[in-house]
Amino acid sequence: MKIYISLIFVSILLVSSVVYAEDSIVTDTTQNTPITNLKLDNSRQFKEKLGSIRQELKDKKLEVQNTIKMDKETNKVELDAKRQELKNTIETKKLEFKKEMEVKKEALKTKIETAKVKLTNDLTKIKDEKKKQKVVNIVTKVAELNTKAVERLNNLTDQINESLLKIEARANDGATRGLDVSTTLLSVTRAKASVAEVKALILAQSTKIYTANITTDLTLQTEMSKVKESFNTDIKVLSDKVKAVHEEVKNVAVTLTQTPNIDNVGQSTTPIETTKVDDITKTNN
Repeated sequence: MKIYISLIFVSILLVSSVVYAEDSIVTDTTQNTPITNLKLDNSRQFKEKLGSIRQELKDKKLEVQNTIKMDKETNKVELDAKRQELKNTIETKKLEFKKEMEVKKEALKTKIETAKVKLTNDLTKIKDEKKKQKVVNIVTKVAELNTKAVERLNNLTDQINESLLKIEARANDGATRGLDVSTTLLSVTRAKASVAEVKALILAQSTKIYTANITTDLTLQTEMSKVKESFNTDIKVLSDKVKAVHEEVKNVAVTLTQTPNIDNVGQSTTPIETTKVDDITKTNN
């Protein structure tokens, strides 16, 4: 009987151990299931968040690209408008000067006729016909050279002024973008005054007539030399003025290029053509 009871007790202990083990397994299983689900849920949320961020970045990139494209198109339109405005300004200035030249030419015609009459009268004092013809040839040649020199110096000054206006336009564009171009704009104002001065001198030179004080055969050669010397001196002075303006405008261009961040504004400064002013006076000697 004791043995039987002992066997029952051992059986109960074994069953209890098995049941406890099963309960432990069940408990652990029920505890692990929510953790696994939580990890899966977090993984999905992370992927969804990552996808959302990627899409947001993609949309932002597209937005920036569209903005840049629109800015480029706007800048191109503005630049084209400024170029056209500059072109109109240059053409207007040229037309204004041309009109002034035409007015001066009308007045010059009267002066030329008066000079011809005086020359004809003066030549009556010269007996040698060859010398008379030589005087006429010299006076005519000087008049032709003066016209050519004035035209070439005027064209060169127009080129210089055109470069100056382009520099001014670029400087103004820089000013609207917050760059400090005050020094350049001040230099532009001074250079404009110099250009205006040269233009006035060119206009005055276009109306000059070179005549000689003819009295006798003996002084004829000396007087004609004075005519040529006077003309060459005037053209040399005017050429030097144009050279000085040319250098002044080149210095303005250098001042602009030294402005910080100016390379990001519009186009690079147009190089000023280095036409040799000396070439104008070569045929005058």
